Amino acid sequence: MRIVFGVLRPVLASTLVLTGCHTFHYDDASAPAMVVSSETAPVFFHGPTQFKGPDANLIKGAEVNLLTKEVGYSYVRLYDGRRGYMANDDLAPAPKPSTTPKQKPAPTVRKKAASKAWPVPQFRY
Repeated sequence: MRIVFGVLRPVLASTLVLTGCHTFHYDDASAPAMVVSSETAPVFFHGPTQFKGPDANLIKGAEVNLLTKEVGYSYVRLYDGRRGYMANDDLAPAPKPSTTPKQKPAPTVRKKAASKAWPVPQFRY
């Protein structure tokens, strides 16, 4: 009994842990747009736990496309096509573009400049 329970305990524990971890994958065409929400956000090109420091830093408001969302980190595509890992805490959904049609500005009436205006006629009495 002890041997069976000793074997089943790790299996049950790993099953519970792995079922709690959700990973979302998006293809390139349907990758949602995200923006950097912190002042600076490190980007790691070789994995979220690489030993050296970040390969790049993005500033607040930079837009990326979410390719894979995992627990703690997301795999993203940067604006220049490079791909890397970023912390989920540094990302927020991008604001959706306005669907209301833009109104054309009112036409402006231009007056002739004083130097290009017709000369004032001189009358003789």
